[in-house]
Amino acid sequence: MIKNNSNNVELQRAVAVCSNSQTELASRLTDYFKSAGINRVVTQKHVWNWLNRECKTPTNVAYAIEVVTEGVSKAYLLCPGEFPVPVEAA
Repeated sequence: MIKNNSNNVELQRAVAVCSNSQTELASRLTDYFKSAGINRVVTQKHVWNWLNRECKTPTNVAYAIEVVTEGVSKAYLLCPGEFPVPVEAA
């Protein structure tokens, strides 16, 4: 069962954008990192852990999630306090 908090709601939104597939989100993130020259593989297990065990999104993937969801999920909502809040969102 996914625990609800504001970070998880935003991460759930990212999964929803990816056809409700944790695997698809992981694949998009892996492709993003690869295109940036970063050797990082994200698996469905990582996404599941962020949602269910850790109940937070790692700061080092929050911006990547914003990019791969084309801005639907926001880094500043995934990791409050770690990214600046845009003026229009404040």
